Amino acid sequence: MKNKFIKKIIFFFALVLISDLTVSRDKSFDFNPYYNNLIDSYVLARLDRLGVSHNWAGKAELMRRLSLDLTGEVPDEQDRNNLADSSRMEMALYFMNKPEFIVTSQLIYADVFKYSKAFMFSRETQIAGLNDLVGRLHDGSIMYDVFARKVLMEPAFLSRFTSGVDRTTVAMELFLGYTPVTPYDFEFANMFNGYRLVDNKDRTYTWDGKCDNSETRNIEESCVANVSGMIGDSPVDAGNILVSLPSFAEYGATVLWRRYIGEDPDAVLPELTSALGRHFSDTGYDLRELTLLIVTSAAYAQSNKFRDDDLVL
Repeated sequence: MKNKFIKKIIFFFALVLISDLTVSRDKSFDFNPYYNNLIDSYVLARLDRLGVSHNWAGKAELMRRLSLDLTGEVPDEQDRNNLADSSRMEMALYFMNKPEFIVTSQLIYADVFKYSKAFMFSRETQIAGLNDLVGRLHDGSIMYDVFARKVLMEPAFLSRFTSGVDRTTVAMELFLGYTPVTPYDFEFANMFNGYRLVDNKDRTYTWDGKCDNSETRNIEESCVANVSGMIGDSPVDAGNILVSLPSFAEYGATVLWRRYIGEDPDAVLPELTSALGRHFSDTGYDLRELTLLIVTSAAYAQSNKFRDDDLVL
């Protein structure tokens, strides 16, 4: 009995020693964050089940990728010196804290929110307001749900899309990933019922949920094609409704995934989209936190090199 007890003690200390060694290794650049990253808990587990190994990108490869994706620039000698002993997380934060990260994000959002067109060139003040919102979103000053609400009230958005139909359609495309097709879609039935509608002639009326009302010229078109009115005369109410929908968190996470991975999460694992959406919501719609989660994951930090001389910084 005594010998068995001694063996158990020895085994316990052996586990502790192995654990300590693992932690020490985890702090190095080659750390495989299997248990520390939500995405990896799906991706690496899936690869394990398939018997496929995952090759992590080396420091030079990942540094170049992070720099280009986050700042739009190739890392210079100063970057390489500053990041000589950095982990993946430290590398990502380094580039995210550079002013170029904000500028790059603003350029991307200029296309996403359609204010880079010639139509807006004479409205520098309005564009500056929306640019400021994008900057605050990416420096962590505001969260994504607050950002969405504020965008719908920005002069740049309201002047770019002047009708209720356009505002509704674009808002849903930007933050939900699709446009309303029919008012009988249960997810939107309560959203539009009772809200004021604005047609292309700036006439307003209240939709009662029926699409057979022919008293107003555009009622049929609005119901069937756009179910307009989410914006209407109340952008504040529209924003509150928008961010309360389950698809808001999922699509917001999907958009960020596309920026850094290049495809939808569903293309990797069907259940990953809903997992990322839940995580985004649970962390208070912190875009920087989700960005770090993605760019330090196995999905992003895999190696694309085939030879040692493939990459020269």
